[in-house]
Amino acid sequence: CALAIGYIYSHVGGMAAAAHLKTIVGILLSLSSDPHPVVHAWALEAMAMTVSAAGLMFSSYVNSTLGMVAKLYLSETHEPGSGSIAVTNAGMSVGFSAYQEFGRIIYELIGTLGPELQASSKVRELCLKLRTELQASSKVRELCLNMVEELKLEPDERVNVEAIRCIQHFLMFAPKYLDVRELVPYLQSQITSMHLPLKKAAVTCLYQLVQRDSELVFKAAQPGLDNMLFKMLDTDPQLSDVKNVIRSWLKETAVAEPSIWVNITKRIVAGTTSRENLTESTEPVSDTLERTSDDLGDDDADGFVDEDNIDITTTVADASGMTSKFSITVEIPPRWRTQLFALECLQQTIKMISVSHIREHFDLIQARRRRQQAGIGDYLVFRVPDLIRLSFTAATAHVNELRLAGIYLLQMVIEKFSNTQDADLEDMLLLEQYSAQIGAALTPAFGADSSSEIVSAAVKVCAIYVGSGIVKDLYQLGRVLKLLTSALDRCKGESKLTGVGEVKDLSSHASVMVKLSVLNAWAELQVASQKQSYLKQVLQPNVAVLSPMWLRALQDYARIRLESDIVALSSRTTDRIQASSNSGIDSMYSAATKDVVLPYYRRSWLKMIEAVATLIETQTTSMMEAIRNNPDAQQLDDQPSNLFFVLFGLCIESLSRISSSSAGRYDNSALPICLKALKTFIHPFLGGQQFVPKALFLELMNVFDRLVQTESCRIQHIIVDIMERLIQSYGSDYLCSDLEDRELTDGFPATTKLYYVMRLLMNVFLQHLPELSKKPVGRPGSHSTEQRLLLLGSSLDTLSLVVTIAPACYRVDLLAVCFHLTSRILIEAEYNMTLAPRVLVSLKAVFHSFERDLSPDLIHALARVICATSHLLLDDFFNPDISVASQKNRMLAVVLIMTGCPQASLRDGEGRGLFVDVLNRALNSDDRELFGTAHQCLRNFITLSEKNHVSSLTRLGQVVTNVTMPSVITRILQFRNQKADFSESDRYALDEDIKTLLSLAHGVQEDQKTMVLYLVLPTLTYLLDEPPYSGQESKVHEATVVHVLSIATSTPTGFRETASRLPDDVRNKLESAVRYSIMATQERQHKLQQREQQQRAAYESKQPTIQLKMDFSHFG
Repeated sequence: CALAIGYIYSHVGGMAAAAHLKTIVGILLSLSSDPHPVVHAWALEAMAMTVSAAGLMFSSYVNSTLGMVAKLYLSETHEPGSGSIAVTNAGMSVGFSAYQEFGRIIYELIGTLGPELQASSKVRELCLKLRTELQASSKVRELCLNMVEELKLEPDERVNVEAIRCIQHFLMFAPKYLDVRELVPYLQSQITSMHLPLKKAAVTCLYQLVQRDSELVFKAAQPGLDNMLFKMLDTDPQLSDVKNVIRSWLKETAVAEPSIWVNITKRIVAGTTSRENLTESTEPVSDTLERTSDDLGDDDADGFVDEDNIDITTTVADASGMTSKFSITVEIPPRWRTQLFALECLQQTIKMISVSHIREHFDLIQARRRRQQAGIGDYLVFRVPDLIRLSFTAATAHVNELRLAGIYLLQMVIEKFSNTQDADLEDMLLLEQYSAQIGAALTPAFGADSSSEIVSAAVKVCAIYVGSGIVKDLYQLGRVLKLLTSALDRCKGESKLTGVGEVKDLSSHASVMVKLSVLNAWAELQVASQKQSYLKQVLQPNVAVLSPMWLRALQDYARIRLESDIVALSSRTTDRIQASSNSGIDSMYSAATKDVVLPYYRRSWLKMIEAVATLIETQTTSMMEAIRNNPDAQQLDDQPSNLFFVLFGLCIESLSRISSSSAGRYDNSALPICLKALKTFIHPFLGGQQFVPKALFLELMNVFDRLVQTESCRIQHIIVDIMERLIQSYGSDYLCSDLEDRELTDGFPATTKLYYVMRLLMNVFLQHLPELSKKPVGRPGSHSTEQRLLLLGSSLDTLSLVVTIAPACYRVDLLAVCFHLTSRILIEAEYNMTLAPRVLVSLKAVFHSFERDLSPDLIHALARVICATSHLLLDDFFNPDISVASQKNRMLAVVLIMTGCPQASLRDGEGRGLFVDVLNRALNSDDRELFGTAHQCLRNFITLSEKNHVSSLTRLGQVVTNVTMPSVITRILQFRNQKADFSESDRYALDEDIKTLLSLAHGVQEDQKTMVLYLVLPTLTYLLDEPPYSGQESKVHEATVVHVLSIATSTPTGFRETASRLPDDVRNKLESAVRYSIMATQERQHKLQQREQQQRAAYESKQPTIQLKMDFSHFG
C-alpha cells in the first residue's frame, strides 16, 4: 500500500496531486514508524519517491520529515537485522536496510531545500549530523545488535554510497559548510573498497571536489592519492571519473608545475617500483629545502642530467614537501592503457603550457635567469632530456598505441623547442645535441614489426625534424634523410606501394595512407625550404618526381570527395581515373573504400597544396613541366583547365567550411594556406584568359565577404592581396565584361562583378574605419595597429586599381568614393604619420590617363567632386587644432587631385580658388615644414608647363603660377631690408623663395629661358650688397650669390645673354659680385691646397732615414 501511494504520486506529479500531499505525507510518516521491517522499509522508499516528485512543494514538510528520520534512526526497530526470523523465512526480505532509505530521503530533502541550506542553520546541522551517523552506521550496528564479529568490523557499504550522494548534494548547494580536509581522506579510503558502487560514488564525489579546487584536494589527501588513481585505471578502467579527476588536476597544475607530470609519466612508462620515493617521502622538509638551494647553484639542476632516478626539486610543491604525497609506488608494471593515458596527460601538459605563452617554458636562457632571480621555478625547458627519453622509450615499446604516442610526443618536443637556444653553447640550438636520440627514436618505426600507422606518423616527424632547422648539416641529418629518401624511392618506383623500410605486404588502404604520408612529409620540406635554404639541396633532385605526384594526389582527393554513387555510374570513368592517377589505390572509389581512405587525404592535402602553390608562385621549371604534362591541364577556348578547377575547388570548399568558430575542428593554419594558394592559382597560366563563370565568381566574393567580417586582419590582408592579383591578372576585360552592355543609370549595378569587388573592399574599410559610417560595424581595438595600417594600405592600392579599370561611365562615381575614403583618412589625426603617406601614393596611381576617355558631362561631374573634396580638406586648414603633418598631407593630396584631373580642375574655379588662397597663406607661414611643403607644391605647378603633350596640365600650371608668383617675388625683395637682422630661419625662407623663382627658368623651353632670366637676375641683383666687396658682405648677399652662381653654371649662355641686356648699373653690380665670389672661392681653394702640401711635407720629414731592405708592413 505504501509503495503504491509513492508510485501513484510520482506518476501523477506534484502539480496535479498537490491537494493530496498532506494526506500522503501523513500516511507515509505513520507507516514509516511501523516496526515491521517490510512495512517501514517500503514506506521509507515511498517517502523518498514522494519527496523527489513533490520538489519545492514539499518545503513545508521538511522539518517534520527530518524529525521522523532522526527519531526512527534512534529506534531499535529500524536497525539493520531487526526483522523477525519468521519474516525472513517467509521470503519477505526487502534486500535493503532502513538506513539506506534514510540516506535517500536526506538526499531528496537536500535537493528540495537547495540554496536554502545556506540560510537554514538548524536544518543544515541536522542533515549533516544524520549524514555523519550514516557514515558510521557499522558502529551503530555493533553497539545495538551484537552481530557476529565480521559484521561489526565491516561498514555497510550500501549506506555509505547514500552518504556520499548526500555529500555531493551538499557540495552543490552549501559547499562552504563541508570540511574538505576531513572529507578527502574519507573518500580516499573508500576508493580502495571492493564494493564497486561505493568506489564509483567516491571517485565521482572526488571529481566534484577537484573541479572546485584541485590544489586544496591534493593538499588534504593522504600520501599516494595519485598512485591510487592511476592504479584504478588498471583495475577499474570503466570508472571514467578517475580520468576526469586526473585531467582536472592536470588543468590546475600543468602550467605552474610541469615537473609533476613529467615525473609521473616517466615512472609509469618505465613501469618500475619506486621504492626510493618511499624513503624520500620521510625526508624532513629542511633537508629538502637544503637540497633545493644546492641545486640552484649547479647547472645540473636545469634537468640536463643522465640519471633516470634524479628529479629536479624546483617547484613550490617540492620545496614544501608536497611531492612526497604524489610519489608513485607501483608494485606491478602498469598496463599499456595506463601508460598511454599518462603520455596523453604529458602531451596535454605541453599543449597547455604552449597556450599559456609563458616564454620561460621554452627559453632556457630566460628560465635560468628567472630562477636565479626568484630562487625557485619549474619550467618545462628544464625537462627536455626527460621528454626526449620518454619519447624514445614509448616509441620503442612493444605496443603500437604506445609507439604512436611516443612519436607524437617527440613531434611536440621538436615543434615546441626547435627554436630554443642552448644556454651553454653559443649559437647552438638546444635540441641539436639530441639529434642522435631523435634519429634512434624514429628508426624503429620503419622496422619489420612496425605498422602502417606508425610508419605514417614517423615519416611526418622526420620531415618536421629535418625542416625545423635544428640541424642544418646534411651529413648530420643523413640518418633521418635516408628514411625519407628511401620511402620516396619506394613510392615513385611502385604503382602500388607494398612496403616502406622493412615493413612489407601493406594492404591497399595502408598503402594509400603511407604513400600520402610520404608525399605530405616532402611537402612539409618544400614549404619549410622557403625559410630554410639548406633544404633546397635536399629537394632539388626530387622536385621533378614530387611535382606530378602531388598534383595526382590532389586530383585523387578531389575525385574521391565526389559522392560514390555518382562516380559509380560509369565504370569507364572509374577505370580511367585509376589508370591516370597511378596512385596504387584498388577500388578506392567504391562507397566502402571512400570512408576508409578519405581521412588519409584530409590529413595530407593541405600541406601538399601549399607545396604546389609555392612551386607555382616561383615558376619552378619542374612544376611548370608537370602541369603542362598533366592531361587535365589543357585549356579549351581560353577557359580554365580541369586541373585549375580541382585546385580552385579544394581551396574554396575548405574556405567555405572553415571559420574562427570552427577552429577546434579544423587546423588553424588552413585559412591562410588556402587563401595564399588561391592567390597563386589566380593566373592565366592555370585559370585561362576567361577565369571562372560569373556565378562562381560571385560565390567566391560571398565567401570572401564572410571571411572579411569574421576573421582577423591577417586573413583580410590576404583576401585583399587576392583581389589585387585578380585585377592585375584579368583587368577590365573580365571584371567589367558585364558592365559594357548596360545603359548608364543613376545607381551602380548591384549584380555585377565589379560591384561585388567594391562591396568587399568597402566592408574592409567600414570595419577598420568606423568613422565612415553612422552605424559603425568595425572593432578597431581587436586588431593591432600595425596590422590595421598594412591592411588599409593594401586596400587603398586595390581600390585605386578598381577605379582605373572601371568603364568611363562609372569611373567618376568610383573616384568620388575613393576621394571620400582618402579624405576621411587624411582628416583623422591618428593616421597623419602612418597611413596618410600611403594614401598619397595610392591617389597618384589612380590618375594615370584618368580623363582621357571622359565626356564633357563627366568632366563637369568630376569638377564638382574635386570641389567638394577640396572643401572637405581645406575649409578648416588653419584651425589651431590641426597639426602641421595633417596640413602637409591635405595640401599634397589636393595638389595630386588637381594635377591628376587638370581639365576638371580648370573648370572648378571655386575649389581652385580655395586652394590658391590656402597656398598663399602657407607660403607666408612661420612654420618651416608647412612653408617648405607649400613651396614644393608651387614648384610642382610651375614645372607643369614643360608637359606640352597635355595642354590642360600646362594651362593649369600657368593659372596657379600667375596668381602665386607675384607674392613670392614681393617677399624676396623684402629681404633687402632684413640684412641687419637675418636669422637661420630667414636664410631657409630666402633659399626656398629663390629656388621657387629659379624653377621658372627650369619650367620653360630653351628659347624662353632668356625672357625668364631677365626677370630673375634683376630680382636677385637687388638683394646684393653694393660694391666694392671686402669679404664682410651681409648674409643676404652671401645667400643670393650662391644662387646667382648656380644660374651661371647651369645655363651659361642664357646668363651671358641676359646679363648683357641688363641696365649698366645692374650689370656692373651683378658682374662685380660674381667676379669677387669666384676670386674668393679660388683663393680659399689655393690656401687649402697649400695647407695640404705643408702637412704632407711635415709627415714625410718624420719618416726614418734608414731604408730597410725588407718591407714588414704586412707582417702578421
